[in-house]
Amino acid sequence: MDNFVLFCKTYKGDFERFKILKESVDKYNKDNLPFYISVPKADMELFKTIKHTASYKFSILIDEEILGFTPDMPGWISQQIVKMKFYKLDFCNFYLVLDSDSYFIRDFYTSDFMYSENVPYIVMHENKYFKELSYCLGDKNVFENELKIRNYLNRDGKEYSFYSNPVMSSKVLSELEKNVDKIENLIKKVPLENVWHGEYLLKSRCIDFMPCENFFKVFNYNAELKLWRSVGENIEDIKKYYVGILMQDRWIKAKKFKVSIISKINRRISRIKFYIDADRAHIKRDKSAWVYYRNYIRGLFRVIFKGEIK
Repeated sequence: MDNFVLFCKTYKGDFERFKILKESVDKYNKDNLPFYISVPKADMELFKTIKHTASYKFSILIDEEILGFTPDMPGWISQQIVKMKFYKLDFCNFYLVLDSDSYFIRDFYTSDFMYSENVPYIVMHENKYFKELSYCLGDKNVFENELKIRNYLNRDGKEYSFYSNPVMSSKVLSELEKNVDKIENLIKKVPLENVWHGEYLLKSRCIDFMPCENFFKVFNYNAELKLWRSVGENIEDIKKYYVGILMQDRWIKAKKFKVSIISKINRRISRIKFYIDADRAHIKRDKSAWVYYRNYIRGLFRVIFKGEIK
């Protein structure tokens, strides 16, 4: 048994996105963490066409064998059961649950996800920014369903979110099934696998853990993607805080985050506006301060005509 592995539940509809994820794991998996994926039996031959030449272990599993039955429910529900029941295979103590619409953008190591051998980092934060954005856009059902799980488990205290691409503990899931109900029954009640795992962990404290924010930069909505592009965010910015990017395929058509020349120009303009607003009083007192802004504006023209950016 390994202590920590990567796991992705996918299917043929996400094949192109999954290939991007697989390529990123090949490139950035510096600790050679084993990577398991699970697909419907009918999709197995398609996923076998993926060439694996990297040095880490890569295994393709079958959904029906993990489930123990042939699902007669929507795929978005059965996939959550698969993600949680993966622990029953006894391959690992902890595993990072990866979505097909995510991919890595820098080197990653076990230490990015595990505080110590037996203490995982658990994505667990109030997520106020995302909640506010979701309510503004009218997409609030997920938070109402989170409340149902908290009430079902009688867990008091603040509201926390456990999205996205979380680390799951085999012990937590085993205790959940032993003390609450079978995973398939819980998902049928409220289909939010991350929340069941996280809320039960908070309620039971059956393992030690360290809370953290998302491992991946999540673009949930096109409006959110446009916002970050409007200020010129680039991959180097994201790498400072995240190991990867998740492009929520429910709302976003683009498979990868790309920086256009427009976003590069926007970045320069936004910085100029920011510094002028912050430094207006200083500029009035010291005319030489304009030299800084003159040079920065020259940089804007270099971006426009040469595509340069810093």
